[in-house]
Formats: sequence, C-alpha cells, structure tokens
Amino acid sequence: MRRTLATVAAVVVTSGLVIASPAGADQNDSKKPVNSGSLIKAVTVNGILQHERQLQTIANRNDGNRASGLPGHTASADYVAKTLRAAGYTVKRQKFTFPFFRETAPTTLTQLTPVEKELETAIYDYSGGGDVTGSIVPTNDLVIPATPDPSSTSGCEASDFAPAPADPAIALIQRGSCDFAVKAANAAAAGYDAAIIFNEGNPGRTDLSVGTLGTPAAIPVVGLSYDEAVALLGQLETDTVTARVT
Repeated sequence: MRRTLATVAAVVVTSGLVIASPAGADQNDSKKPVNSGSLIKAVTVNGILQHERQLQTIANRNDGNRASGLPGHTASADYVAKTLRAAGYTVKRQKFTFPFFRETAPTTLTQLTPVEKELETAIYDYSGGGDVTGSIVPTNDLVIPATPDPSSTSGCEASDFAPAPADPAIALIQRGSCDFAVKAANAAAAGYDAAIIFNEGNPGRTDLSVGTLGTPAAIPVVGLSYDEAVALLGQLETDTVTARVT
C-alpha cells in the first residue's frame, strides 16, 4: 500500500522529479499481464488525503506557494522523493530549464505629460522587466468607441504599428482577436520599448484586465482599463503624451 500511495503523491508533484520505479523492476516487462486488483484496493481516500495534507503544510510554510522555481516546490519534491524511497522505489531526478516568471517589484504606469497622473495597472505574466519613459503611440486600428461585440484586431499584424520613433516609445494596443503574445511581439518588432494593452470596451470588457503572454516577452507589457485609455487618446488629439512604465 505504501508503494502505491507514494506513486499517487508523485503524480501530484511532477516538475523536477522523474522515474520512480520499484527497486529491481524489469523495465522491459510491459507485455506481461497486469492485475490492477491490488492497486484498486490500495488507493484510498484517506491515503490520498494524507499526502495532500502534507503538501498543503509545505505550501503553508512557503507563503502558500509550491510553484516550480520556488522553495515550496523544492520542499514538495523532497517530500515525494523521500516517500518513494521509503516505499522501496529507486528515485532519479533530472534537472531541466523552463520559462519562469515572477513579479519582484510593484508594477507602475505613470502619465507624465501633458498632466502627471498615476494610472491603475498590472503586469502581464511573462512580461519583460524594465523602466521605460517615452511617448505613447497607439496602433492605427483602434476601435473607439468600442462596438457592442468584440471586433478589435489592434496589434495583431505588424502593419498595425507605425515605426517607433528614435526616442523611447510605448505602444498603446487594444485587446481583441489575437493572443496577447502576438500583440507584444509585434510591438517589440516595430521598435517599441514597452506596450500597454487596454481592455476592449465591450460590455464586460472595460475594467483593468491582464493575462498571460505564455512565453517571455522582450519588452515590459502592462494593462490599462478602457476608460483610462480613451482619456489618453483624447489628449493625444492635441498633445504629445508621455508616460513611464516600471
């Protein structure tokens, strides 16, 4: 029973821990008939909860987090390895690399001209880090005012961006149609030093909203509400608007 339950724990925490097999097991005997009766009897709710409670205890001791790359994950993997060895398994570990994102300081967005104002913002997962001060340049295909149903394709194509000026600049992009990662990558390719992606403006899509880029971005990418973006666009009709993203 201990061996079976240890296997369940290994499934719960997979990153960084591989190949747990019974000591002396033949890796080429997969064609032999398998009788799962013992497994079915061995896996019990209380047995599973025992491991889940231990993993939760580890999380509680590590700021509620067991994500890969953080101390809670290392402690979880150590627990699984120890449990498997005690059950008679031979445990091997493999090191591997993977994209890792963690916000290490508060994200800010400050309008500097023509008036100075702190804007509510948040960071997109896998945003690049940085401190960028520059002019705000919107894409050329914004849908303002927003249509009742989502229709914006802002930033989805390279042609949506004017070439970035020589001085630092921040692209202003509307949510909609394509992945956030596509919008961020197109902004970076056009020469922009940071990007602001604002909510589209349709019903239910007006407040500050951020998501994940999926893979690491080359530039900082932050969010903005629809109304705040519209206010910036109104100022851009008569003035140059500059901002700072950190």
